Amino acid sequence: TFNEGSGQTAQDSSANALHGTVNAQWVDSPSGKALFLDGTPTRLLNVELPEDKRFGKESWSFMAWLKPKQFTIDDRQNQRRLFAFGKYPAAYLVIDLHSTGMFSCYFCYTNADGKTTSAGASSAIKLELDQWAHIALVTDREAGSISCSVNGYCGGPRLIPKEFDGDYVLGGGLTLGSSWHNYWGTMDEVRIYRRAVSEDEIAREFHAHKDTFGVKESEQAIAARKRDALMKSFETAADAWIRKDFASVRAICAAAIASPEMPPQFRSYAHLRIAQSFAAEKNATAAR
Repeated sequence: TFNEGSGQTAQDSSANALHGTVNAQWVDSPSGKALFLDGTPTRLLNVELPEDKRFGKESWSFMAWLKPKQFTIDDRQNQRRLFAFGKYPAAYLVIDLHSTGMFSCYFCYTNADGKTTSAGASSAIKLELDQWAHIALVTDREAGSISCSVNGYCGGPRLIPKEFDGDYVLGGGLTLGSSWHNYWGTMDEVRIYRRAVSEDEIAREFHAHKDTFGVKESEQAIAARKRDALMKSFETAADAWIRKDFASVRAICAAAIASPEMPPQFRSYAHLRIAQSFAAEKNATAAR
């Protein structure tokens, strides 16, 4: 949480005692204290992970609140590094913030034949300079997907190539910021997991702090959340159908039809299911 506010140590709030060595500026944050990284190579945070705490072939996730000061850098690779772990190119995980304000991830490793294999994804919406935003990266190795969210909105997962088999145990150095194209801005409330967090967990973290950080949920995120809720209602209707509770099927579908966020093709499907429910009850007149 960086609420120490001074000194050279950032305490790990989990039970793992993976404390960070701080070589960055302590600054005030809406939630207490935060770290400010000034874009220079040495101003960052280091954590040494013992071998049994490294990412290996497991799923993992990263969440943080960011207030970027500068996106661009005078280089052909016009991006700044928020997070890094491992050794390049043998086994390396990074998260970058691009000149456009989008954030992305890049994972690479060198296979037994000496070939470098990579995977990655990027966010669907961008961050803004001098404004707080919440980012979340979820790498689900079991599902073979990567998701990038900004302020609770993810445009959809990116598939990891089936042949991707990176084992991230080389080197124990994890950094917030990087000696290469270091992030320039404030960073707070960083969470790193060796598992794939759920969409609900991301949403809870965002909504728990959005008022504190003065962040408004994006229109895309609001619309997507409403669509997701409506789509889940179809799953509920399917369960009711199995129970032959056709009155509940009609009530659920009628609510979907009435929702302005529901895409027309799904509204049409809801009409059809209502008709089918009447047909299942042998009420042909109502079905027509």
